[in-house]
Amino acid sequence: MSNDEEIYEELSEVKSLKLSNESKNYNFLDNNNLLEDKFYRLRMIDYDGMVSFSPVVMVKVNPLNQLRLFPVPTKNILNIKGYFGKSADIEIKISDLNGTNFPVYNKNKIAEDHYTIDLSSLKPNNYLINISCNGKNASFRILKL
Repeated sequence: MSNDEEIYEELSEVKSLKLSNESKNYNFLDNNNLLEDKFYRLRMIDYDGMVSFSPVVMVKVNPLNQLRLFPVPTKNILNIKGYFGKSADIEIKISDLNGTNFPVYNKNKIAEDHYTIDLSSLKPNNYLINISCNGKNASFRILKL
């Protein structure tokens, strides 16, 4: 696994099933840091000690797809929880279902993975919350009571 396609770290070793002329299927699940794009390749070692590498595969991840907004429906304060990155500055846009945009007041960063926004100035209605961070976007529909 690599973050930059230059320096790779070994994640696991999967032993060969058996010496065979038939195709064999192997698998491994990487549960570490699934919040950034990663590059993967396989290092294969034959029984004679010959080493070869698979083509590099890039896995694109949008951490905004893992965000949680709560409570929904909400009266005033909406919590946005999820990993944004240490230096990330998120942009939040609010619009109604007709496309009218509303200013976001009091966007507070509670923690690295937690923001709140005050919706008390909005009338009860359905709204779209559009969140952008580091070139990635996600949209959520909420009900303001």
